[in-house]
Amino acid sequence: MQDITEGMHLGKTIFGDNGRVLLAKGTKLTKSYLQKIGELGYTHLYVFQPDVDKDWLLEGPLSDYTYSETLSVVKKSLVQAAKSRRFNLKEVNNVIDYVVDEIMDNPIVLYNLIDMKKQDEFIYEHSVNVCIISSIIGKNMGLARDKVKQLAIGALLHDLGKVYVDPEVLNKPSSLTEEEFKQVKEHTKYGFEVLRSLDDFSILSAHIAYQHHEREDGSGYPRGLLSEEIHSFAKIVAVADSFEAMTANRKYRKKVFKNDEAIRQLTQEAPKRYDTTVIETLKRSVALYPVGCRVLLRSGEQAVVVKATPDRAFVRILAEEKQERIIEVDPELQISKCLD
Repeated sequence: MQDITEGMHLGKTIFGDNGRVLLAKGTKLTKSYLQKIGELGYTHLYVFQPDVDKDWLLEGPLSDYTYSETLSVVKKSLVQAAKSRRFNLKEVNNVIDYVVDEIMDNPIVLYNLIDMKKQDEFIYEHSVNVCIISSIIGKNMGLARDKVKQLAIGALLHDLGKVYVDPEVLNKPSSLTEEEFKQVKEHTKYGFEVLRSLDDFSILSAHIAYQHHEREDGSGYPRGLLSEEIHSFAKIVAVADSFEAMTANRKYRKKVFKNDEAIRQLTQEAPKRYDTTVIETLKRSVALYPVGCRVLLRSGEQAVVVKATPDRAFVRILAEEKQERIIEVDPELQISKCLD
């Protein structure tokens, strides 16, 4: 934020936790806007300058409309579930159709943006992002559309049980006590019980809420299941959930991982904790270095990623203005690390 000046334009829409657009992509930033954005808790923004970034185009895996609708629906669903253990399943089904259509119809869909969500009320954006990542993984694993939809619904509602956990425990900035962690672990059971009681709700989607914290070696919860006992959908969401949580700015997290760091960490922990096939598919579903990431090339030059595909990155070399150029690189071979 300290590097952003008046007159720059917003490169990525800012949403409220209810899905409402707070500031639309393309908005010219004023002193007042920047002050209000800072008060909301944002530390970084995607920005561009029309006279410099003439070909600026920032696109995520979902359109702004679909992301906004999904965010709105997941918040309403969790709030309703907290009050009555029920929610509007038709609304969830409708918005998931939009999500799945956009992901399945995009030939090179990739989770390629740096997440800018605030620390407060993270559960809603976390749920949407886990849904997106899981759906992309499911597509890249060759699942049929109806299976991806079942996966997406379960992923969107995987943390529904957290609405029954004491918020002070859930958002505690320091380490949890043994008793507090026991309370948090109960969210998997709470979510499963609510989802399986709904008419016309897939039991497979409900099992995602129940099993997404199980691990391959039996070290997970709530039942300590071994690999062959864990549903494949839950294995996908386990990876998506862990990746999203590792790269998010949480009050209780001492270290926020960059995408490349998170992927390497998860790879190291497989096959003990995570399914190796899912981890390998994650690497094709999430950009190792997302758009906007400042990187150090193995040549010693610094650059900014301006476009990412599953196996390539296009970077703008940071140099004197006349020497700036965009080149195509192999992320694994030609990029040393992310600097931001």
